[in-house]
Amino acid sequence: MTYRARRPRRSAAERADLWTRWKQGERLSDIATALARSPGAIYSRICHAGGIPERPRQRAARTLSAAEREQISRGLAEQLGGASHRPAAGACGVHGEP
Repeated sequence: MTYRARRPRRSAAERADLWTRWKQGERLSDIATALARSPGAIYSRICHAGGIPERPRQRAARTLSAAEREQISRGLAEQLGGASHRPAAGACGVHGEP
């Protein structure tokens, strides 16, 4: 089985440019040339989305922010005193020999 490397994904700026050009009525081949992609890749993206740009992704309001997650993580680490949360294998009675 051969490994086929994937091409890097489009950046947010490239995606915005693709949809701006599409809305302005540019040809697929012109959009592909501007974005240094194949016309087939541009066609596939537009066809997959049904010709309608995707909505920007937003985190749900109930999710924690990165700062809140970091604060929780540091609090847990402080409570554990730097020790691992798993007991050592020797303390559990697990040995390498039968």
